[in-house]
Amino acid sequence: MAKLKIDGREVDVNVGSGGAQFTLGDSTVKVDAEGNLLGAQAFGNTIERVEDGMVITRPSGAKMKMADDGTITLLTLPKSVGLLDLSKVTNYTIQGEGDSTVHQVTFADGGQVQLTYHQGQFASLSGHRVLQRLNEEHELFIGQSAEEKPALEA
Repeated sequence: MAKLKIDGREVDVNVGSGGAQFTLGDSTVKVDAEGNLLGAQAFGNTIERVEDGMVITRPSGAKMKMADDGTITLLTLPKSVGLLDLSKVTNYTIQGEGDSTVHQVTFADGGQVQLTYHQGQFASLSGHRVLQRLNEEHELFIGQSAEEKPALEA
């Protein structure tokens, strides 16, 4: 095992034929021989490479998948959904479709999100230019995002 110094801190480096592992304190990053991220553990979060993206597990146990195409899928469904700032909402519609209810929220910056509930239970979420925060109680808060964000689906 080799050691590197970065900004005065020691980083343990373990290199093998399949790639390398870097460790600094409680944080670890693993890469393959081409330098592609295989996984990481930092600040209680775990990142794991899967076939077409990464699965991120938060300290609360909540999981999301970030696909290689930029799509984000919530693997742990939220127990509730709320808005970060109601003053940023420019349009809100609710439409019933059989056993499903669809909520469409449009934000002042043009971002929008669509939430679908089936028989009263959260079923899916998709959006564009949407800020999302999932807290430790699995409550999802959505809001306007000032910059381009990947599509969000659950």
